[in-house]
Amino acid sequence: MNQLQKELKLQFIHINRGISQFNNDYYAALGLTITTNPIYIRRIYLRIVRLLHPDVYGFSLEEKAVATQYLAKLVNPAYDTLMQEQERHAYQGIFKLLAKRLIQKSRNVPIYSTVACELLLAPNDDLYESSVSAIAKKQYESLNTILKYTAQISELNLVYILYKEGYTHGAPNMPPVLAPMVQHKNAYFPPTYPSAQAYPNPKNKPNSRKF
Repeated sequence: MNQLQKELKLQFIHINRGISQFNNDYYAALGLTITTNPIYIRRIYLRIVRLLHPDVYGFSLEEKAVATQYLAKLVNPAYDTLMQEQERHAYQGIFKLLAKRLIQKSRNVPIYSTVACELLLAPNDDLYESSVSAIAKKQYESLNTILKYTAQISELNLVYILYKEGYTHGAPNMPPVLAPMVQHKNAYFPPTYPSAQAYPNPKNKPNSRKF
């Protein structure tokens, strides 16, 4: 077993970002928004299966073993849950409860990805859906970056469920539930000015002219 395979097995289910740090984020596992139509879920699942199938050309023996682990422990459980209507509805109910609990506890949950920080500061459905879609296109292109992109989508999902429960980051009387770790390029900072001591009083300035 090479180092890549060992590292992936050790950290496989440890995505400590977004919803994944609190609960399984099956939507993130499949690169989906929480609002995705169930019909679309199967189409995405089949695409991922084709990418991770052990017989994919170019996979080494070690990579085949890792790809099989991803299918068995990440992709298949997500698909099995989301394709059953009753379980899917119950699962979405868990998200609502999670959002309410976080708002009540005022936890400063860090948000690391730039795209999730942008959504946090300017939340809207279109940005959320386009951001998840863009990341999902490259989520399973490489075994080395699956966890990275899954974590980013899970952060987007966390921001979204809080937004839908009424959370507005930075609003007056709003608890600091999330803490963006990346500063948005368009964020506003109040201007700062030098203190009064930085400017000498003209009345006290010695007169250097000689007559």
